[in-house]
Amino acid sequence: MCFWIGLRRTRNKAAYLWYVMENYYNLKGFEDLYFEDSFLLNIEKSKTRLSFIVEIVLLENYHLYQAPKAGEQHCYKQGKIVFEDFKSVSWISENFETTINIDGSEDMGNIDVFNFSSGKYHLEGSWWEVEIESPLPKLSWL
Repeated sequence: MCFWIGLRRTRNKAAYLWYVMENYYNLKGFEDLYFEDSFLLNIEKSKTRLSFIVEIVLLENYHLYQAPKAGEQHCYKQGKIVFEDFKSVSWISENFETTINIDGSEDMGNIDVFNFSSGKYHLEGSWWEVEIESPLPKLSWL
């Protein structure tokens, strides 16, 4: 098992706590996915649900894996990461800049960090960062 050790921010920016977090691929249902090269397409927010719409990289051992399409590096499949009935959502940075790709499609970059510990999840990309206290996130395919 792989662990990531870091500092947890609190509302009082001067106070820090040490914590140990695991990587997303240790979550049930998230094995054999690779978010660091996936593309965040949209974020949907409501009072009880936070969803990330992502063009997800499937690794070869994932049951839906297919050979990459011509001109693509990975096997991609559009999916949704859903945090439902969360206890809290804390946006550390909430700037959702989009990039227009050569083919005209838009995305918000990658999910560079997706870690968890004891029902707390930390996700971040180039322009955004969020901490979520929630039951286990669900993954669905679109």
